Amino acid sequence: MHLIFSETSDFSTNNVIDWLIHWNITYLRYNGVSENENEFDFSKCEFCIYFDNENDSKGIYYKNINIIKEAKSIWFRRPKKTLKDFYSPNTTKISLIPNDVLDNWLKPHFRVLKEFVVDSLSQKKVLGSYTITGLNKPQILSLAKKNGLEIPKTIITNSFSVLQNFFQNNNNKIISKALHECINYFPENKNYGIIEYTNLIEDIKTIPNIFATSIFQEFIEKEYEIRIVYLDKELYAMAIFSQNNNKTKIDFRNYDKIKPNRMVPYRIDESLKQNLICLMKEIGLNMGSIDLLKAKNGKIYFLEINPVGQYDFVSYYCNYNIDHEIANFLIKDEKR
Repeated sequence: MHLIFSETSDFSTNNVIDWLIHWNITYLRYNGVSENENEFDFSKCEFCIYFDNENDSKGIYYKNINIIKEAKSIWFRRPKKTLKDFYSPNTTKISLIPNDVLDNWLKPHFRVLKEFVVDSLSQKKVLGSYTITGLNKPQILSLAKKNGLEIPKTIITNSFSVLQNFFQNNNNKIISKALHECINYFPENKNYGIIEYTNLIEDIKTIPNIFATSIFQEFIEKEYEIRIVYLDKELYAMAIFSQNNNKTKIDFRNYDKIKPNRMVPYRIDESLKQNLICLMKEIGLNMGSIDLLKAKNGKIYFLEINPVGQYDFVSYYCNYNIDHEIANFLIKDEKR
């Protein structure tokens, strides 16, 4: 049996599961707390979690299956870190302690329980990470430089004078980026995703004298962008020719559906490949999406890593069949 942590809306997970079904491989998919009685949900399990010092026995049971014992591999595709599946608020009136106070006191106890279960599962073959689902961009840039990768000139500041000096020293043309990820807003079951695209700054006067601490980088004239899907030391790379389209030349994620960018398979040279492998190893990831940029000056610049980034379009446009490779990783050495 193989356990997959994902979310309902992630269709790439479906494609991997199609292979498992094709091979008659047993799996459980966990999308978080579910009202569907037919879906696996930790809140529906019979909890029998314990640690036997002599026998090192652990158990968590779902339909008479000891998940911790039977799971052969774990894929943390998009794991839910909430406590809803492990914790039920106190509704009794027998305690002298107010319920809200008691609930806040109990939550850390249940968090310990969930972390214990996840740690027990993580002793298996693991793809992805439960704890690393988002990265600190400035830290990753520093690690990339440490591992021999070229990075853009970068500052983080809330000082207009510092920014102005950086702007002038970089040919009066810089970019700004979000320090973190996009915003997801769900009013009345509607999904409003607000993506913070990379922004070009060509006029420093458009920046107010007072602004929040932000990340700024030199503007690099690109030849093309490179998206890499990293899977267990294998790199599936794609070149994206986004530079000649006004809508995508700064950030290809600002997709042009009428005139899409040309996307083709790309070969990473061995030196760059080894640097990226070392970087991913130091971070502690065996899967993720890596963004690079090939500049007109011939250099390849590292931009960022998304541990749970989408890989379908790389697989589709380049015929990499990454879904098959993921499924094969999970069940490697298992009889089919």
